[in-house]
Amino acid sequence: MNLKRIYEFLFKEESIPSYVAFFALSFIALKFIIYPGFLILMGWKDIVAVLSPSMEHGNGVEYTYYRWFSERNMSVEDFPFPNGLNVGDAVIVVPTHDIEVGDVIVFYPRGLSYSLVHRVVKVDCEEECYYTTKGDANSEILPIEKNITQEQIVGKAVFRIPLLGLPRTLMFYLLGI
Repeated sequence: MNLKRIYEFLFKEESIPSYVAFFALSFIALKFIIYPGFLILMGWKDIVAVLSPSMEHGNGVEYTYYRWFSERNMSVEDFPFPNGLNVGDAVIVVPTHDIEVGDVIVFYPRGLSYSLVHRVVKVDCEEECYYTTKGDANSEILPIEKNITQEQIVGKAVFRIPLLGLPRTLMFYLLGI
């Protein structure tokens, strides 16, 4: 099969096999070439959908967020994402080892196959750094949020795009993907 025949099959022929082949190749190109190339070009690590309401503010949750930090004599004025993150938002993640209290990180907790997007509330660095996170809407720190190592961290969230992660969120809840 020569290149001209492949071109005609993918772009000119109007048949079910050509449509299936076109969409399959488009998916492969987007998933494995265009998307990773775009991330590398921009210097980003990933774009992640917010899947749970643990970072949402609203319905009195701001009280939990502000109270937790104020009880520890910490100001939240300069924290990134001061209004939290909503289910369905997408966050751009950059790789970094410069993580401070208040930063929002994406990490893989031990025992889970999906990542979490939570705020760093404690950093312990002696020989190695360990991080503790908490969802802004959560009243307590969960066991999976303690002693997070650098190897578990995907990166730091630096930018929020409202609702862009909604398709991923729907796939997660409806299909378990």
